[in-house]
Order: sequence, then structure tokens, then C-alpha cells
Amino acid sequence: MRIDERYRKKTLTGAYRITIPAMVMALTLLFVYLSTIVPVAKLTFYFVSSVFMVVLMVEEEPWLALVVFIGVTILGFVIVSDKMKMIPYVLFFGHYGIVKYYIEKIKNIFLKYVLKLAYFNAAIITAYFIVKSIIVPEIDLPDWALLLIAQPVFIIVDVIFTMVGNFYFRNIRPFLIRQKR
Repeated sequence: MRIDERYRKKTLTGAYRITIPAMVMALTLLFVYLSTIVPVAKLTFYFVSSVFMVVLMVEEEPWLALVVFIGVTILGFVIVSDKMKMIPYVLFFGHYGIVKYYIEKIKNIFLKYVLKLAYFNAAIITAYFIVKSIIVPEIDLPDWALLLIAQPVFIIVDVIFTMVGNFYFRNIRPFLIRQKR
């Protein structure tokens, strides 16, 4: 997350170090679960589930984000009846915020987007082949068509991630986390 450097802050301390990740985990798990039971807008629910991870990235807590990802993955496999519906979360949505956090540290904008697109392509191709080989073998979509359709969508998702991070930092964080004066 690229947040204006004028607004840098301390990392989470005390009770915030427990409560913020717990809230992120609960909200993420809720939307992962909704993505598996609601009959429409499944990708939207997966996306919203991944957005909560932005909070931990803005707070510069990638290790806590990893713990949340692992916790949601384990709990998701426990509470979701159709385990295959966890694939989108596990392969991309759950950890994209963590990957984005590290890629955003790179100064070269071109290299950032090359790495983000390469990561996304690897995730979507992996998911595609898992779905094609295990779930729906009769998928007849050319690989290049999938990538061609998915690239612009991913770029929009990446921009929205950044916007959500900035919105959280400027509008929600001041009310959520009290700073010592």
C-alpha cells in the first residue's frame, strides 16, 4: 500500500495487535463463507473478503496478515461444505494483499506491474488448471482467452485495493485506533 508518507504511523501495539487482526479474520471469514452459499456475485464476495487484509497491510503488519490468511483458510475448510469453493480464496484472494504489500516497496513502476501481472497470471492459470482437471474437465476456453479477459479486470482490482487502503487510512483508522498525544 502506498500511503502518503506525511501520514506514517506506528505499528499496532497492545490490544490493537490482537483485536484488529481478529476483526479482519472475522470479516474475511464471513465473506468467504458468503461467497460459497450466495448463488450470485461469488467473485464479488471473494474480492470483498480480500479487501479486509488491506487493513493489516496499511498497518504494516504482514506477519499478522499471514496468520489471518492461514487462520481463515483453516476455518474456511472447516465451515465450508464444498471444499473446492475455497480454491479462489486460497490461490489468489486470500494472500494478494500480502504480495501487493511487498511488490509496492519496489520503486520502479514498470517492474511493479510486471511482477503483479506475473503473480496474477500464475495464480489464475493454476486455478484454471485445477478447475479444468478436477471439477469441470469439459471447459473449452483457450488459455490465452482467459488471460486476455482477466488482465484488465486484475488491473482494476489492484487500483481498487490501493483506493481502499487510502480510504481506510484517512477515514477509518483515525476513529479505530487512537493515537497517544
